[in-house]
Amino acid sequence: MNGRLSQLLPLVFLAALALVTYWLDLTTGSSTDIAKSPRHAPDMIASNVAVFRTGVDGAVKHTLRAARMTHFPDDDNTLLENPAFTSTIPGRPALSITADKGRVTSRGSDIYLENNVVAVRAADGKRGEMKLITEFLHVLPDDHIARTDRKVYLEDAHTRAEAIGLELNSEARTAEFKSQFKGSYHDPGRQSRR
Repeated sequence: MNGRLSQLLPLVFLAALALVTYWLDLTTGSSTDIAKSPRHAPDMIASNVAVFRTGVDGAVKHTLRAARMTHFPDDDNTLLENPAFTSTIPGRPALSITADKGRVTSRGSDIYLENNVVAVRAADGKRGEMKLITEFLHVLPDDHIARTDRKVYLEDAHTRAEAIGLELNSEARTAEFKSQFKGSYHDPGRQSRR
């Protein structure tokens, strides 16, 4: 019997230790609760940052600059202060977008720009410079789409337009105004009659 008790003693000790651990876990709060609800705290903060995305040929397609970038690991989002996005795809006019603040989702597939958003498409041989002004712009750089559901102003040398909501597709070279469109167009090829 003495030999059998010496064999059971380690098991009784482990069971008692497990019971005490369980009781302490219940009374003081679980460490797994912390893992289940992560804090929204940054893991990286950087100033005066430039991030480049290249194509398969190694040429830079997009550049995203910011005065400050703050990354949060719990939702994998990056907050931006004074962001500037530039698209430089060969054969297309450069597109530059600035704002007061922004947010980039993981992998950079979505960029959300807010407050004083100004987008400028550079002039090329066929068209003049075009400027867009709004308070919010959702940019999908890989899909060549920018959209907003807010009031937007669009102008170039011959066109002035405003609307609520807009989707620009630089691949298809289209602008779809969503509602309350007002605009004017001056055809430079038409001479005024007197």
